[in-house]
Amino acid sequence: MHNMENFYFILLILPVIALCILANKTEKKLYLYISIVYLSLLVGLRGVNVGIDTVQYYDAINSGFPIKWKFEEIGFRYISTVLMDVFKNATIVILVYSFITNGLLMLRLWDFRKHCNFPMMITLYLLIYIFFPMNIMRQFIAISIIFYSTKLLDKKKYILFLTIVLLTSLIHKTAFLSLIFILVYYWGTLTRKQKVLSLIPIFLMTAISLVYIIEFEDDHISNYFSANNSINNLNITFIYRAIIFIISYLFYKSGKKIVVNNNHTFKNNDITIAQSDDYFNFKYISIFYLIGLLFSSTGMFFGYMNRIGLYYMCYEIVYWGFLIKNSKNRSLNFILIMIFAVYVFFVELIGNGSGIFPYQTILLG
Repeated sequence: MHNMENFYFILLILPVIALCILANKTEKKLYLYISIVYLSLLVGLRGVNVGIDTVQYYDAINSGFPIKWKFEEIGFRYISTVLMDVFKNATIVILVYSFITNGLLMLRLWDFRKHCNFPMMITLYLLIYIFFPMNIMRQFIAISIIFYSTKLLDKKKYILFLTIVLLTSLIHKTAFLSLIFILVYYWGTLTRKQKVLSLIPIFLMTAISLVYIIEFEDDHISNYFSANNSINNLNITFIYRAIIFIISYLFYKSGKKIVVNNNHTFKNNDITIAQSDDYFNFKYISIFYLIGLLFSSTGMFFGYMNRIGLYYMCYEIVYWGFLIKNSKNRSLNFILIMIFAVYVFFVELIGNGSGIFPYQTILLG
């Protein structure tokens, strides 16, 4: 059976998990860096025909982006052109992007290792998300930059984060959607009176965003919401994903809530997690996961619209990583998310909806 060849891909990604287990156990970042290099090579050196969009990226980068509407963001075009001027090789350009994507995502997940099960988070990334950077490469570059930069919000560096969002939107316009991160963080710091006063600028920002979308993104939006793209499909896997989020959250909240005391320790149920210099807020992580689910739900009715939730769905990985390490129902949570993760991974292996298989590598030069 031809599809059986696709299962060899499992053997290719297993070393990433093994290295991350080793990194987590020894607390040595060297193993993490090796896993990032290995995975980046696996993704970045994929063949031209590995991934539905890959050949289009190769054609556009090699020819200097001759088609005005294809990969139109000036930031992506400029960076790609500069890299081509330096390396004279489109494969190296795509490899650089692979290092950026996997490096930033995995390093950010490493930040959460004291509060979450790190090997589990990497496993979920590989099972649920690894095929995305092999196709929607440009958007996943933007997603990795935004996800890594959320650490700035922990330090209340809102202006710097906003600047990064604006710059990242030059790589993929959907990065504007990550402005909600700032609203959630900022809202959490306000008193009740300040929240009421903040409603005006929030409504104003929303209005400006809508004007931008209508004026400048009309073609994209009409394409996403067109009758041709309408799929009217109550996706059972998405419904399962939403249900297990609700179940797991309610189970978790049925125990003691996370309490932050003056000694900066988190107490949940009978578990105490000592806090280091970093900041971890399970409430925010749950909110971001919920936002991601809400955005992604549109994908049940309009093709490709599920992608708009990807900026927030990175926190799906963190959410489950936390529960599997800390909740009273660790085993249940592990089973709930692994059913979903393994299912979507094997659907891709068998159905090859992203055009990843047969997986091949391309030689430099």
